[in-house]
Amino acid sequence: MDYGRWYNEQHNKYILMLQAAMRVSFTSPKVMHWITKLLIWLTDYFLDRAPEGWIYEDIVNDTAREPVTEFLNNKENFYLGVATPHIVLNYLDFLLWKKSPKIDFDFEFRNSVEHWYPRNPSEGSFPRWEDEGPNGVDRFGNLCLIQRSVNSKFSNLHPSAKKSTFQEMIDKGSLKLRIMSEMTTDNSQLWREDTCSKHEEEMLNLLKDACGM
Repeated sequence: MDYGRWYNEQHNKYILMLQAAMRVSFTSPKVMHWITKLLIWLTDYFLDRAPEGWIYEDIVNDTAREPVTEFLNNKENFYLGVATPHIVLNYLDFLLWKKSPKIDFDFEFRNSVEHWYPRNPSEGSFPRWEDEGPNGVDRFGNLCLIQRSVNSKFSNLHPSAKKSTFQEMIDKGSLKLRIMSEMTTDNSQLWREDTCSKHEEEMLNLLKDACGM
């Protein structure tokens, strides 16, 4: 068996990042079946029972894509808000990283789904969005993963206030969060619903392309 074809620095980096994405998504031992699945495949491969031509990166990617594909198959899932599966947002961050692998980014236990445009604006100082549906605050384009400690700091601030006050935290955060911050420009000072729609379409299309949809 040619073990040399297993070593490729860039492929190994992709594999490590994908496994990290799953590790921080599935934190309970009860939902970490992906590890067992990968170990079984590795065992079969080295016993020459795996289908010829399969490589480990494909298996890891297929394992990560499975729950993401399930999410994408139901459009109602695009409006789940804080109930959005973490693996979907983490896999999206993986895809964004893969497009620019030299970017400074690592997967961490970002265990809270945050609304960039808040559900309950501070003291009613700016308009409130609808709660549900395609134009609601729970839409996929308005969400990202962050640490709970950051979530408490963001509170119910306007997106432009989050950007101006916590830019250093944003620069170390989720790649989707960084994109939303960049789209909240100094000129508009707003995370308008049309801007959110554009971002959402781009992010969902990236996920669909990766899942062959």
